Amino acid sequence: MVKFDVRPMLTVNGNDVGASLNVAFTHNDNTVNLRLSDAASKDGINANNFSVGVTNDRFDVVYDVANHAPRLRIGSHVNVRDRRVDLVFRSDLKANSKSLEAGLDIDDNNRCGVIYDLTNYDGPNYKSATVKWTYRNGDVEVTPSYNLGTESLALTTAYVLDAENRCKATYDVNSQAASLQWINSSGAGGGGDLRVTARTNLSDAKQMPSMLIEKNWTIET
Repeated sequence: MVKFDVRPMLTVNGNDVGASLNVAFTHNDNTVNLRLSDAASKDGINANNFSVGVTNDRFDVVYDVANHAPRLRIGSHVNVRDRRVDLVFRSDLKANSKSLEAGLDIDDNNRCGVIYDLTNYDGPNYKSATVKWTYRNGDVEVTPSYNLGTESLALTTAYVLDAENRCKATYDVNSQAASLQWINSSGAGGGGDLRVTARTNLSDAKQMPSMLIEKNWTIET
């Protein structure tokens, strides 16, 4: 018996409304993801906005079929003086973007990390680094980060409201981009998690936020 995780998504941005569908299934220790948006059928069936990906606990690889654009994430770790340092390498070929992230748990409540931008690498430069710190205490998690190159601060806060509800907010001081996400895991209406995400830019008080609504279902065949 094969289980398919089906996640339809609805995006509302002003007068523009878009829909997409993500289907995932597990094969051995790998999860295969197929994603298709309504752009793939507006002018007949084609490869527009179709992607396929494979995920496991060591790597993610996603291939955008229409744009011939692969994205890769590789995870590993090293031990430094009996402390585990997690390493994550990310690469987006079409966007010409590469980065290496290192993270270390200080104790049960604190974790520090550094993200180094390897795009167009031409020798070490501290301005290519972003430093971040995560503090957890009960139901609250706060992560400030600081980009040394753009001298910009960003903040992510997550809060568990109760056993079935949690929320997450992000804000970038430099760009003034902000988002707020609510996740409900009660299974109301059948299926799994319901996610509602609002994104906006606070520099424009008249801008209506864009909305993303997602719902998970599991289908057994």
